[in-house]
Amino acid sequence: MRWQQFETLVLGNAPLPEPGFAWGLYYQVSGDKEYGRKAIEFALSANADLRQQALIFDWCQDLLTEPQTRDLTARLTKGIVEPAGAESIPSVRSRTLARDRAVRSRASGAERAGANRAAVVGGAHDQDPEIRSRHHFRARDAYPLWELMHGLRDSTNIDLRESYPRFFKDFPIEHLMSHYPAIFEGPRE
Repeated sequence: MRWQQFETLVLGNAPLPEPGFAWGLYYQVSGDKEYGRKAIEFALSANADLRQQALIFDWCQDLLTEPQTRDLTARLTKGIVEPAGAESIPSVRSRTLARDRAVRSRASGAERAGANRAAVVGGAHDQDPEIRSRHHFRARDAYPLWELMHGLRDSTNIDLRESYPRFFKDFPIEHLMSHYPAIFEGPRE
């Protein structure tokens, strides 16, 4: 049912908050090259954020021309070197995904695995103060955290749950509590 709704939105040209992501995902699932090309066009535009560029680079690899591959690799590399803000979970997630895709495009075999592991571990483990200090974590960062964890696990076989067991032991309860309604302020007597 969700896929049908998503397909209806994509095919109906509904305005989507992350069009590159949506078109790339639609291409991955349906194989419709028109949407893969739309995703690539978006990734090469000025409107594309680093996360969407990295995902499109990964999902639409077989449709990229050599100049597009070079251009997108350069954009990913620039995004890794020049972070666009504070060291937040979304920022680290985006740079980690970009780093994984940029390294993967330039290397092969054992070289790729070693470079990728070093680069990604440096990005996620060493630079992420929010995972290390739980009190800065916000509920809205849960989705970027899952994307970061998934990207790390797929590219390096590192599971952050093993690296930060205390955080992940308390996280489910704290995350659920963050959705709890605020206390109702009644009249004071």
